[in-house]
Amino acid sequence: MSTTDSPVAAVNGSAPDISKLTPDALKAIRSQIAKLDRAKSKKRMPSVLRQLGECETIQRGFLVEKQATEWEQVRLNQTFSRDNKAHILYVKKGRTSAINLNTLKSERIDGASVYVVHL
Repeated sequence: MSTTDSPVAAVNGSAPDISKLTPDALKAIRSQIAKLDRAKSKKRMPSVLRQLGECETIQRGFLVEKQATEWEQVRLNQTFSRDNKAHILYVKKGRTSAINLNTLKSERIDGASVYVVHL
């Protein structure tokens, strides 16, 4: 097998006539191409998330309504808590969903009484 008939030569761009290659040579070429494709796909993408640097604790006051409000009466994008101490804050995003502001994940909320929080 000459250098132009080798599987490496075929992958590098100086491919010989494919009809002259043996099935084993074609298999070797396909495996080398797959290996190169896998190597390309393993490149690391830059991280979208960044680490928190030094943080400063800021104490802010907010108002929590004393009376619980029915879930249906809470407006979209309104801040609320499930308890009257407002340990975890949520933002209403739909008829049955809200975003937990600690985890930034959507949670299902069905027909509950909640406490509206005014920031």
